[in-house]
Amino acid sequence: MQEQFAPLLGIEVTTTKQLSLKLEYAKSRQLSLSLIDYQLSETNSTQWTTGFNWRKRGLRLPFKLPGMKNSKLQNDLTIKLDLSFRNDATSNSRIDQSTAYGTGGQQVVIIQPAIDYVYNNRINLRLFFDQRRVTPYISTAAPTIVTRAGILVRVSLAQ
Repeated sequence: MQEQFAPLLGIEVTTTKQLSLKLEYAKSRQLSLSLIDYQLSETNSTQWTTGFNWRKRGLRLPFKLPGMKNSKLQNDLTIKLDLSFRNDATSNSRIDQSTAYGTGGQQVVIIQPAIDYVYNNRINLRLFFDQRRVTPYISTAAPTIVTRAGILVRVSLAQ
C-alpha cells in the first residue's frame, strides 16, 4: 500500500521581472506485508524542494561570442536552480509484536542547475548539471554520489 502527498504544501511566486521562486513539502509512506514471515515493512519519506527560475530576453554578455555581431543575446535565456532534500526511514515489525526496529534509510540531496537558451524557433540549447548525494543511515551501505552534466541540443523538424 502506498500513500503520497506530493506536494503536501507548495507555493510558487512569479514576479513581473520573470523571476520565479518555489517551495514544496512532500510526504509519502509505503507499506509492504510479507505473508511468509508475517512482517510489515514501512518506509516513510519527507522531502523539501526549493527552486529558482529567471528568464531574460536580450541579455548583454560581458564577452563576445564567435559569430555574433555584438554581445547582446537576441532570444530568451533561462537560468534554473533546484535543490531537494529527502529523508527516507525504513522499519520492520512483526504482526504479533508491538515493537518495530529500524532496518534502513537514507538522506538524499539533489542539486540541479540548468541554463536554457532558445536560439530560434527550431533550436534550443541546454547546459545542465545534476548531482544526487545519497547518505545511508545504516553502516552496511556505502554513500554514493551520481553526477550527470552536459549540453543538450534540441532541433525541431516540424514546421
